[in-house]
Amino acid sequence: MTEFQCVVTTPAGVITSPPIHLYVAGMSKNFVLSHTNVTAVVGEALRLSCQIDSQPPASLTWTHDEQPLPQDDRYTTPFSGVLHIAEVRMTDAGIYKCRATNSLAGKDRRSNGISVTVVAQGEGELYKPPSFLSPKTPIQVVQGGDAFLECLATGVPLPTISWQRKVNISELETWEDLQKGMNGITFLGQGTLLISNVYNTSAGIYVCTAKSENPTTKKEERIFQELKLDVMVPPEIREPPKPSEPLLAKTVRLRCSVTGHPVPRVTWYKNGLPIEFKGRIIEGPSNQLVITSSITSDTGLYQCLAINDAGYASSWAPMEIKSSKNNPDPPKNLRYKVLSSTSVLLEWDAATPIDEIKAYSVHYSETEGNKLEGSRVSSNVSFLLENLKPNTNYTVYLRAYSTSASDISERLTFQTDEDVPSGAPRVRLTPISPTTLLVTWSKLPPEEAQGTIMGYKIQWRRRNAHYYHVIEVGQNVFEHKITDLYPGKRYEVQVLAGTKMGYPTKIDLPWIPHKMRERNPAETLPSPNVTVKVLNDTTGEDPNKYSLKIDWQPPEENEAEIERYILKYRPKGKAWLDPVNLAPDQSTYIINGLDVAWYEVELRAVNSVGEGLPSVQEINVHQPSPGNPAYPNTTHDIDQLEVNPLSQTSVRLSWKDVGLQEDGTYYVIKYHEVPLLHEPTEPTLVRSDITETTITGLKPFSTYEFSVRAQESEKIFSAFSPPVQATTMDNLPPAPKVFNYEPTDTSTIRLLWDSSPNVKNSLTNYEILFTLDKNKPLYQWDVQEVDGEAESDTVGGLISNTPYYFRIRGCILSRCGPVTEAMMATIPTVLKDGNHQTTENLYLICGLAAVFLLFILVIIAVYFVKSRNMSAQPRVLACNGNGHINGKRCAQAVNLGQSEGHADIEGQEMEVYIPMLTQIPPDFKSPPLDTKGGYPDPRVNGLNNPRCNGLIKSRDQLQETLPRADSQGGSDEEIERLVVGAGSSSGSSSNGAMRQGALPQALQNHHRDSGNAVRGTENQSHSLTATPPPSPPHQHNHSGTSHDGLTNITSLTTISGIENDGGIEHDKSMIGVVEHNQGVDLQQHGHHHNNSGATRASSPRPPLTTVQ
Repeated sequence: MTEFQCVVTTPAGVITSPPIHLYVAGMSKNFVLSHTNVTAVVGEALRLSCQIDSQPPASLTWTHDEQPLPQDDRYTTPFSGVLHIAEVRMTDAGIYKCRATNSLAGKDRRSNGISVTVVAQGEGELYKPPSFLSPKTPIQVVQGGDAFLECLATGVPLPTISWQRKVNISELETWEDLQKGMNGITFLGQGTLLISNVYNTSAGIYVCTAKSENPTTKKEERIFQELKLDVMVPPEIREPPKPSEPLLAKTVRLRCSVTGHPVPRVTWYKNGLPIEFKGRIIEGPSNQLVITSSITSDTGLYQCLAINDAGYASSWAPMEIKSSKNNPDPPKNLRYKVLSSTSVLLEWDAATPIDEIKAYSVHYSETEGNKLEGSRVSSNVSFLLENLKPNTNYTVYLRAYSTSASDISERLTFQTDEDVPSGAPRVRLTPISPTTLLVTWSKLPPEEAQGTIMGYKIQWRRRNAHYYHVIEVGQNVFEHKITDLYPGKRYEVQVLAGTKMGYPTKIDLPWIPHKMRERNPAETLPSPNVTVKVLNDTTGEDPNKYSLKIDWQPPEENEAEIERYILKYRPKGKAWLDPVNLAPDQSTYIINGLDVAWYEVELRAVNSVGEGLPSVQEINVHQPSPGNPAYPNTTHDIDQLEVNPLSQTSVRLSWKDVGLQEDGTYYVIKYHEVPLLHEPTEPTLVRSDITETTITGLKPFSTYEFSVRAQESEKIFSAFSPPVQATTMDNLPPAPKVFNYEPTDTSTIRLLWDSSPNVKNSLTNYEILFTLDKNKPLYQWDVQEVDGEAESDTVGGLISNTPYYFRIRGCILSRCGPVTEAMMATIPTVLKDGNHQTTENLYLICGLAAVFLLFILVIIAVYFVKSRNMSAQPRVLACNGNGHINGKRCAQAVNLGQSEGHADIEGQEMEVYIPMLTQIPPDFKSPPLDTKGGYPDPRVNGLNNPRCNGLIKSRDQLQETLPRADSQGGSDEEIERLVVGAGSSSGSSSNGAMRQGALPQALQNHHRDSGNAVRGTENQSHSLTATPPPSPPHQHNHSGTSHDGLTNITSLTTISGIENDGGIEHDKSMIGVVEHNQGVDLQQHGHHHNNSGATRASSPRPPLTTVQ
């Protein structure tokens, strides 16, 4: 198969087609047949099948005894290569063959024959229960195609087939019976179901039921078979990408919302090439293509291609990155300096124009992999990148910003320094004997290695011991045997990987525990007694090669039969070479061709039970000097070296010499401080005449490595024992005794602890460890460092209502002490009141308090304003047009003959509805008043508030008493009906003044029933007329300060009509309609407006205050 894609080039860019697979036409030679021989009973059903590999699929037909199948409904082929025979007859016996034809490849093949034997029913075979012949295979069909659901059952008599479909309605499972003709459903042969033109709603579970009745018992028997129909729907792009022209350095989102089944695989292309999601290009939800910090080269034609097994869909859109003419130049001469394994200093030349540059953005991402891009902001021409990964390649570029962004600078790639590994290899322990343990380990993954692994350190110790044995091996060694262990004792083993920066020093790396099995004397062979000597190699011509002669004797206490010996050797610190099997009666062996080095030799006996205990010897092979022609011959073996710290500056060593003791033997102890890096340190040598000693003058809080050798003279000595490491006492501060927490908000927690006063001054820092999974190894927990003098710290970025586990430990320099027990802490979604109140709640409380205080201030201000108006002005019982609504032209009111209490009541009522009436300033100059004392502006010569005069008529009463505006020939614009009445018992003055003696009686009439007011209006001698009489001349005073111009003014009734689609809509409210008693004369006044079509009418009114 070969894959091709078609590419179309357009002026906007390149478009690619979905992958096209090219197959070479051909057909296999071998058929896969369901049977070779089959026997059927008359009346049963039979199923035959054959398949063959072919490209394209071959056409498969059947023959019976070399003849085409007869035209009989009993023969059906629901699938290519499958033959159903219903109600088998004797004539169906014979040889059936399958013929495969591939016309494109020009191939035509026939299968081997399937022999079918048909037998008659026996006397006892009147009934056979139904059974299925068709397989239970899921069916997949593309939407719009035909689905064949095969169901073939056999039995005597032949079962009948019915179908049901599982339907889920309101979470309840029901079954729908399928009948022929329903939704394109037909049946083939005995009961194969054919669904034509399937749709996605046709998918689901179908059940084939085969049933037959036993003629003897008349009992019906049913069997069921479920088939799953999966309808594949081609992809459809519901929300395609749209053309866009984003600005430089902006984030761009191209959408591609796709539906289909199975879920389509979406691939984005730019100019015909697939886009890799990494750095600043990421994949958002619903297949979005998100391009952050866009650059000029992002311009192109972007295509979204969705593919599944049913088909594909594609959509594309161009994108052009726009830039401004004022864009600064990108920064140049980008350079770097690696400072550590996690930090790099970046420097660059300033962009131009320099005086317009406001800031720079630094963009960086890992060069390998699909990591996202990070960004930082710098205000100068350098930036320190921190918290990087060790031993990792990064790519970085810059932008300059003025009023707009520049294009990107040149890209720069750098690598951070190596660091010590962050983890430890996975270790497996395999016991070989009661005293030998095989340690194997795996490579560290690169993200944990943090550099090139230079070697491995194997450490083991007795459980709870203060020291541990150490051996280092090369980078390609992945196993080591630990020998000379105590049977039945518990040990802990740790393997560390090291880089050029050293080995990790964290104490939380895992130690693997193991208990050695007990020794069984009947099955264990003791170690043999071995001596090793260095000889010149006389077997070759190279004088620089040497030999080792190994001599041994069986152990004296051995009573078991020895079958053979196993000898192994290796250069010290390297892998063991292939073992040598030696005969049981052999007692010497020579190893030739050795170079100058330290060697380790191991010999053990073997019997039918297993391997015995080893005897291990170390020897140094080196060239003899003129003053020392002989090679040192070791007869000593230092074993069981133990180191116990005594104080912060001293340790005690003890060991066992299992060699041949001689007079004058003494011991040399070599020790040195273990460095953090792979740097050689000068060892210190100390002599001891006995097998124990005390080393003093050590550094506190430090780790040292010790080894011992036996020495008979200056020239005769053994190899140093395997090293043992120990740490001087009290180097690890104890864990804090008190450890608590309190939430500060819904994502932050405060940890509090109390350390011992003895270690507070020596601590350099604390490590807070936290995780969601407390079963994780401690070295995989998240770590947050805190200053050593701190007693609390916060950890943020947490999720509320989620349990976290916290631990803490003190550290001195790079060494940390034991951790506290894991403390579980959960931040509640809603924090309690008091000290645990969240910042957000405090903001909310402050805001509500401020709003409440403002509301109180507004109420107080309104109260003082109203109180001032009420105390500074007389009570106003009526209002007219002699004042702007904005309060700048309201006249001063005076009381006319009313009692103080009554005036207050009426005036208070008016002020509620007309608070805007205030005094006219003394220096106010206004245009001349009209004849009614109002200002020329028609909009302020009447009030639309129906409550101005304190009495409101109902809507029905107004409709009965008011004339229609349209009957009076009103204009199409706003119409005002102004009803002004004034009078006295002796007549009206020229200025419309009213006799003051009539006011008290009028005030008494003011509160009568409104219905009486209406009837009173109808009985007046001066009733409302369609044509008002002419207004008498009216004189007015312009001084604004004299109180003589007007002593009384009538109430004002305004009825306004507003033009709408249906004509004039009237405001059916009237002000100041009251009943008058004796002594009150009515006088009608017509107010002249600019609108000539206005209707004027008079109305009874109570006496009111005089307004200047």
